[in-house]
Parts: sequence; C-alpha cells; structure tokens
Amino acid sequence: MEFSPSSWEQGAQQLSSELDTFVAAAKQVFEATVTGGSSNSATDAALAAALAKVNSVTSSTIDEITTTGRNHARMMQETADDYRAVEEHAVEIASQLKDLIA
Repeated sequence: MEFSPSSWEQGAQQLSSELDTFVAAAKQVFEATVTGGSSNSATDAALAAALAKVNSVTSSTIDEITTTGRNHARMMQETADDYRAVEEHAVEIASQLKDLIA
C-alpha cells in the first residue's frame, strides 16, 4: 500500500468511476424490469406492481450507496489535498532548518 497524495487522488477517482459503472448497471436493470412484459395478463400486471415496489426500495438503496460512496471519494480527495499541504509544509520547514544550521 502506498501512502502519498497521488495514491489518495487515484483512489478517489477509481471509487467515483466504479460508482458510475454501478449506477449505470443498476439503471439498466431497472429499465429492463419496467419494460419487461408485453402482454396485458393479470400475471404481468401483478409482476409489474411487485417490481415497481421492489424497484422503488432498491432505487433508494442505490441512491444511498451512491451518495455515501461519493462522500467517501470527496473525503479521499480532501485527504490528498491536506496530505499534499502537510508534505509541502514539512519541506519548507526542513529547508528553513537547513538554512539555520548552515
């Protein structure tokens, strides 16, 4: 495992990318279940009603997962920015100390 600002940035970008893939796949499943049946039978109507309820709950869950994941990605980016600032400050202090000793 590498600890550096760039590794945190890369992790944030990868998490965002995976979330985009996840959301796209979920939307495809929803669309397939909503447009699934083509007959007007009682069975199709019952399945459509059940799937609508399942899709509603599942959609809320996916939204929550996505929101949480995006918050994590944002925090990872903030960590990268803070990490970079600390490293730059440490280099400044080291340079100042070097000048004082010399």
